[in-house]
Amino acid sequence: MAVEEADRPRAGGIPAAADGPGVDPRLRDRLRTAVCCLALTALAFCTRPGAILAETKIDMAVNPLGFLGRALHLWDTGQFGQLQNQAAGYLFPMGPFYALADLLGLPAWIAQRCWLALLMCLAFLGVRLLAARLGIGGPDSRLAGAMAYALAPNALATLGQISSEYMPVAMLPWIMLPLVTAAGAADRRGGRVRAAARSGLAVACCGGINATATAAVLVVPFLYLVTRPRDRGPGAVRLRRARLLGWWSAAVAAATAWWLVPLLLTGTYGFSWLTYTEKAATTTGPTGLINVLRGAERWVNYLVVDGQVWSPAGHGLSLDPLPVLCTGLVAALGLAGLVTRLLPERAFLLLTLLAGLAIVSAGHLGALPGPFAGQVRELLDGPLGPLRNLHKFDAVVRLPLALGLAHLLTVASRARLARGPRAPRAGRGPVFRTAAVPALAPALAVVALGGIAATGVSRGLTGPGEFAQVPRYWKDAASWLNAHAGRQGVLALPGAPFGEYVWGRPMDDIVQPLLTARWGVRQLVPAGSPGYTRALDAVDRQVRSGRASPGLAAFLGRMGVRYVLVRNDLRREGLRGGWPARLRQSLQASPGLRKAASFGDPVGHDPADDAVSSLDQPSPALEVYEVEDAEAVATLSGAAAPARVYGGPESLLALSEAEALPEGPALIGDDAADLGGTPVISDSPRLLRREFGELHQTSPTLTAAERDRAADITDDAWEAYTTTVAYDGVRDVTASSSAGGHDAIPQARRPGAIPYAALDGDPASAWETGGWRGPVGQWLKVDFGTAREIPGLSATFVQDGRLGPPVARVAVETERGTVEQPVRAVAGAQPLRAAPGATRWLRLRITGLASAPAAPMFARAAVSELSVQGVRPGRTYRLPAPAGLTGDPSYVMSRVPGAAPECMKGVRRWVCSDSLGARGEEGDGFDRTFTAGRAGRTALAGTAVLTDPRLIARYTAAPGRPRVTASSALSFHPAAQARSAFDDDPATTWIAAAGDRAPVYTVRWDRERTISSITLRRPPGAAGPVQVRIEGRGGRTREAIPDDLGRLTFAPLRTDRLTLTFRRGGGLQPLQITDVVVPGVRSLPDVRTFPLTLDCGFGPRLSLDGRTVPTKVTGTLGDLLEGRPVAFEACRPVTLREGPNRLAAEPLDGFRVESAVVGDRAAAGEPGEQAASGEDAAPGEQAARPVRVLRWTAGERAVRVDAAQASFLTVNENYNPGWTARAGGKKLRPVRLDGWKQGWVVPAGTTGTVELTFRPDVAHRAGVVGGLGLLVVLLLVAVRPRGARPVPPPPPAGAPGWPAWAAVALAAVLGGWIAGVPGLAVTAATAALCGWTRTRGSPLWRASTAPWTAAVLMAAGTGCLAAGLWTGVLDDAASPSGAVGDAVPQLLGLVIIGLLAQELWRPGRRPGADPEGAFEVSWARADGPAAGPDVPPTRSSPSPLRWTPPGGEADPSPRPPGTAGPSTRTSPR
Repeated sequence: MAVEEADRPRAGGIPAAADGPGVDPRLRDRLRTAVCCLALTALAFCTRPGAILAETKIDMAVNPLGFLGRALHLWDTGQFGQLQNQAAGYLFPMGPFYALADLLGLPAWIAQRCWLALLMCLAFLGVRLLAARLGIGGPDSRLAGAMAYALAPNALATLGQISSEYMPVAMLPWIMLPLVTAAGAADRRGGRVRAAARSGLAVACCGGINATATAAVLVVPFLYLVTRPRDRGPGAVRLRRARLLGWWSAAVAAATAWWLVPLLLTGTYGFSWLTYTEKAATTTGPTGLINVLRGAERWVNYLVVDGQVWSPAGHGLSLDPLPVLCTGLVAALGLAGLVTRLLPERAFLLLTLLAGLAIVSAGHLGALPGPFAGQVRELLDGPLGPLRNLHKFDAVVRLPLALGLAHLLTVASRARLARGPRAPRAGRGPVFRTAAVPALAPALAVVALGGIAATGVSRGLTGPGEFAQVPRYWKDAASWLNAHAGRQGVLALPGAPFGEYVWGRPMDDIVQPLLTARWGVRQLVPAGSPGYTRALDAVDRQVRSGRASPGLAAFLGRMGVRYVLVRNDLRREGLRGGWPARLRQSLQASPGLRKAASFGDPVGHDPADDAVSSLDQPSPALEVYEVEDAEAVATLSGAAAPARVYGGPESLLALSEAEALPEGPALIGDDAADLGGTPVISDSPRLLRREFGELHQTSPTLTAAERDRAADITDDAWEAYTTTVAYDGVRDVTASSSAGGHDAIPQARRPGAIPYAALDGDPASAWETGGWRGPVGQWLKVDFGTAREIPGLSATFVQDGRLGPPVARVAVETERGTVEQPVRAVAGAQPLRAAPGATRWLRLRITGLASAPAAPMFARAAVSELSVQGVRPGRTYRLPAPAGLTGDPSYVMSRVPGAAPECMKGVRRWVCSDSLGARGEEGDGFDRTFTAGRAGRTALAGTAVLTDPRLIARYTAAPGRPRVTASSALSFHPAAQARSAFDDDPATTWIAAAGDRAPVYTVRWDRERTISSITLRRPPGAAGPVQVRIEGRGGRTREAIPDDLGRLTFAPLRTDRLTLTFRRGGGLQPLQITDVVVPGVRSLPDVRTFPLTLDCGFGPRLSLDGRTVPTKVTGTLGDLLEGRPVAFEACRPVTLREGPNRLAAEPLDGFRVESAVVGDRAAAGEPGEQAASGEDAAPGEQAARPVRVLRWTAGERAVRVDAAQASFLTVNENYNPGWTARAGGKKLRPVRLDGWKQGWVVPAGTTGTVELTFRPDVAHRAGVVGGLGLLVVLLLVAVRPRGARPVPPPPPAGAPGWPAWAAVALAAVLGGWIAGVPGLAVTAATAALCGWTRTRGSPLWRASTAPWTAAVLMAAGTGCLAAGLWTGVLDDAASPSGAVGDAVPQLLGLVIIGLLAQELWRPGRRPGADPEGAFEVSWARADGPAAGPDVPPTRSSPSPLRWTPPGGEADPSPRPPGTAGPSTRTSPR
């Protein structure tokens, strides 16, 4: 029979090595296979033995049966109601595996390791069998190829963290095996059906957890089927390619129906969170060709969060030079094998590899970008979002390379065993001319695979944070909450990107497997709905601020939250300011919340125990706070006069704090627009750009012209009602970067360091550079809008050693030119020169520093003031102006979140530190512009914090008690002021300023006393030696040093005052005094409960449209002493004008305005009063009241209602269109309430039972049950006995070679797709040139296309990357750039693609050359002559296929077919 050269005969063309006498080859093969499996198992068990890993879904290790039970329903009560994300995919095989282990009592960590070992062994055994079935390699080389596949870098990186991605990789060879059998045997139709069923069962074993990963591996069998030859030659049975493809497609559909139907339902009814995860720019950053070939294209490998490597094994294989070389070497050997002669199925394998490269590298934008890479990224961020992580297609690249490696090692070993070089035939020359090169290949493979395995062992298969078991206190807390919460909700605080605790990192939050009560928690990926996420954000920001909230309890109760679970055991590195003390301070000071329980021993790290560095004072691991009057899970409330809030769901918290929260549900934005409602206009949400990799990191509020830049968690109903920023005097203020931007380094972010801070006239604020490359080259730009002269210009640069070297040179750029000039390292303003002439903009660029910073990424520069003569900029927040409003709206305005005080109240003491404080985007100002539909008079009220220490001291002074002052204080916060050292409160401390080397403290009292001693009480961590000078009345002084108890004894002084001057040593911490005890002098009284009333004119100074608005204040003195807001209101109604109205706080006022409400608060729903809506509603009708629950399950509920008036039936779960409600057989109208809650309009007079049904749940269960039933059908078809075993024909010869034009065209298309015109030129030229050289008679020309050429190119590309990593040239390996990191490796990768494509070109015979078009093939036993038809090669024995070259001058001895001849050599192509 004739075998074309395009696909060489199976590896029978390469004789197997003879086994030693007395050794059973099959036994030896099986023993070696078992050893390899044991090695893979050891790798799994060596990863942190005894500990549970954060792998895929923590429920599998903690509560698998509970999770599988929930997976039977589409609706889950977690996160206050959501569709489960591919939970049905765990029903097989992963879920049953863990459930069985749990039932058998197997420890969770052992069950995990067994699962990981099973997957690696499946991948290994599958590739070994597939190679044997394809006739590739020998027994030993197949083991190496299988190991290369099982230990692929991308696979190792995912295995221990998300094994659901590894599952399809492990099952890919098993999917292929039945298809290879069917394609290579002359079987009846039943054989094709059976093969398709078996392949389908393997697809089912991929699971449905990660649909993209499963779909990715199906590319390989699809390409295999469509590349089958149409005709197998004369006398052979025609392979019905289309029929086999059809049967296989049907089997795949049946195998995936059990998870595909739930997935489609989730896509139809669920909330898509893909918009808020990693972007294509991130996922395609490292997908250069060399990285893809070596398996390092997974973006997570390069991720380091809070100093912690996310994927240690992947990080090492991607970034450590030696492992990088190992991964590149394995890929190089695989490439060499793919282009070596006599590789069976080479056309299929080459096409598969090229397809994988084209897929995974799509969207990569580097030095040689593809023409459609930008559009691909847009598609991946849009409709193709599920495919965004293209690294999941890695198996499409990895399988051909693994099989190529197996083939290469067999070729190399046979060449090494050859006794001597065979004389070449005319016009031909052997590729391996010496034994050195082939002998090196097995050694290189062993070293490379050993390096990869060693990296996996040393780094571990998962990240740090393993844990032996879930702490007992978590289980106790969960049991308590499950018993007490009923159907009401539990909210875990603070929010955290992932479940990372001081005891371990389950990644999925641990509340998920433990709580059966309804629970919610803010995680990195939004859940439930945008409105629900924004509501959680509002709560989380509030409690992180440490500020008491008068409306927090009402807002939580309105959400149906009965208990707040405070997680004090979260990992500290990810808190982002959410210290346990902050939360406790906020919750304990907020009315309506009380501590109900605590669990666990105190956690925290407080080695210093002082008032400056004790940020993490130990507190119970878990604390539970109960919310008073929390709403039931289902309520009924009046619908006659709803409030319509033009803003986001978070606006309701601001309404609640202003005591303007409506009693009943509110309609947000355009929800149910026909229902009307009393309008309330809010200044939230604000137009901004959110960093989705952090919980609360956003840009400053944007202008209306920047709407295209915005990216936020929002909804169409309220997206049009965002608040924007508008400037006065200038058009815009921008910067190259800022420490207050969305892209700032999270740990160094300062929300107030925005560009406008340099023009706001406040010397306490400053624009600060951001980014990772230092301040040089950073700029601040002022856009004037119109051309103007610059008669004078000055700038003030912040001089702070913590920022790094001071600015030394700047360039002032305008339309008229650039003037570079030096600047001095002084704190005051200094004049700058600009090019003369009118300009529309001005840019201040930093061009030099006084010295080179030690670490540029941590260096900063700051400009506190940039003053342009004649320019007075202003900035206001412009509220939305909805059209067609009925009635006079109320306007609710609140400060932009993000600010935090420098002091917080800990368990033992107040602590103050610069690291705690954060200046907000607005600084101390407050400026809002809102649009009134008509002129009129209305009320104005709000809240404000008194920030002036002198006023606080005056208002809290007690008559007849001592008066205290201090020379300095670390913070303006009252807790750090002088009063704290004389209030007899061990929790408060006066803290002198850090730069005050001789702090002075003065105490005055009413009459003279004789004082001979005093006592200084200091925090234990700040009780170092200090010398004190004591000065009395008349200048008499004493010197003393306190003893161990803090007592100072000195000669008596008769005085009515003491002035203490402290001379401390060279300590880094500032002076801290908890109490000064003067015998006979009473301390300051506790006045925190005393009421505070400030008369008209003594409150915050506000202006409305330029008119001063006098205000008055009410609160408590405790509000002043703890920095809490007090309430204020205008002394008389304010006058609004039709159109824009501007409300602003006066500069440099002693109060900082936190919120303001303009309008009749009754219109916003003040309890007990009614809004003017045109309808009558009795007082209290609007309030929510519980309904009787008759039945409550995941998909079906029944409640009894009695609605005399039109009402809203509210369920405190996320709104979903899949829910329907029927009362008396009539369908109720669904409506979204509060921007996220499920509700229905209940007509007046409705009495009886309302049935609530989640319609998709029925389809979900039907899809799961029916799909699992189809698996049973596939199983029956796969195992049914077949008839008489047919005689197998010779193996398929494969397809003929491609025409030259087709191979070159394919190379050009791939090169153009990946790298545009340069790529097209390189790949096409490479393919054409290599094809041409193969037609030359010169061995030198033909040697240029030898297999080692591709290997050398791959090694060179890998060497470039390794060198760049070694030398530090690659500063961003996740998205490499430059010649070494991107351009050169990409060019080498393009040449490799050209080489691979030209291998599909098989030119005809050259005139006069030795005929190579066909070989005679026969089946024969390996140890003797032919004995008639025999079985094809088995999985454990070498193939008996032999080829006999035609006789020629070089080999004149004729041999009969099937007779063993001289050892074959790999010949040039």
